[in-house]
Order: sequence, then structure tokens, then C-alpha cells
Amino acid sequence: MFRTYEIPGVFDELDLEQPVLRYFNLVKFFDLIETRSRYFADPISLNDEMEGEVGVYNHTHRPEVYADTPGLLEQLAEVDRLAKRYALISSWSIGNNEDFLMSSTYGTPPPCIVVHTTWGDLRKSLLGGIPIYGGPVRYTDVHNTWIGEDTLFRWHMQKRTRFEGEKELRLIIASPGHSLANSDRQPVGHKIEVDLDPLLRSVSVVGMFLRSSTSEAIKAYLLSIGIEVPVREIH
Repeated sequence: MFRTYEIPGVFDELDLEQPVLRYFNLVKFFDLIETRSRYFADPISLNDEMEGEVGVYNHTHRPEVYADTPGLLEQLAEVDRLAKRYALISSWSIGNNEDFLMSSTYGTPPPCIVVHTTWGDLRKSLLGGIPIYGGPVRYTDVHNTWIGEDTLFRWHMQKRTRFEGEKELRLIIASPGHSLANSDRQPVGHKIEVDLDPLLRSVSVVGMFLRSSTSEAIKAYLLSIGIEVPVREIH
């Protein structure tokens, strides 16, 4: 279930009618439909080796920021290590138009299936009792910007400016398996149940060499399980 986080400013606001989309390969799309669940990924499986880390600026200025709490300063190296695995993430893109670079990156092997919804409907689709938070990712100059350290979620709601073209929207949960004992575990994700009715506003099939039979087959498949949404091809 989506919730508003108790610490103001950790997650930026977004208009509930803002279009958002998600790129899937065919296997992951069928998994979404068949299991009616959304996979939240372990940060170490994502495409940024600095995922879940604060930047150079923080490391440089921590001695002065924590000058009055030297004991806490000494513990921050361990906090950094645990923070990297603290959260699990479901990534979406802000916007309504498919991007071929994004589809070729996140929708391989082709064809790429793009699910279109809105921020409000995405939030509404999230089921279950696990608290889910989210908002737009902040793209940060980590060499010149202090990243707040009042909650480990801040570590995961910022990325370096080199990624800002992705216009990423994140859903985030605290990892159910996170502990001191398993912080070095292999990547472990978690599935969250979703309601497909608000989630699926439309579906696009993206590819350079698509046949019309591809989108027709997907449309027929969705209709066979009672889901009637627009399905279109993007060449």
C-alpha cells in the first residue's frame, strides 16, 4: 500500500495525473500479468555502481557536520555499507512518450512492452500491507551537494546527473530481508501484489521490425483474461 513518508522532503511530490510508463521485455510483462505483482529489485542489480551511496561531498564534509558526535561519525562507514542494501526499488519513467533508447536498454530482448499509467493510478494499484513510498528521483551533483542523512531512503532517491535523461520515478520499500547478517547476500528482490485495473491504461509494443501480429497477439491474450486496454505499435 502506498503511503506518505513521515519525514517531509524525502520524496518529492508529483501531480497524480502525471503520465508514467514502464518498459518490460516480454517475459517480465507476462510475469506482471500472470502473477499480478510488481517486482522490487535489489539495488546491486541496477545499472549504477553508486546506487544507494551518498556522494563525495558528504564524505568530505562529514567530519565538520558530525564534529559534536564523533561516535556517530565513526559508525557511518558501517551505515554506508548497510544503506546500499536497505531498500528495494521499482523503477518507472515520467512521461507519456516511448523512448527507443530506454526501450532498447530495459526492454531486451525485443519486443519491448511499455505499460502506460498515471502516478495516481500507479499508487492506487499497489496492494498488500508493506509500506510503499515513492516519487521522482533527484539528479544530484554529488561533488557539490550534501545529501541528507536523516533516513537511508535518501540514499536511494538520488542519482548522479549523468542519469537524468531517464526521468526516473521510483517506488521504494524497506527490504524485508535486510539485516546485519545478510547485508552481503546475493541479490534478492520482492514482489508486491498489484491491481491491474487501475495500473493498465494502455500498452505499447516497441520495436524496429515489428509485425502487426505481435500487438494483435498481446491484445488477444489480454482479452482472453478479461483485460481490455488499447494496444498499439511503435516502430
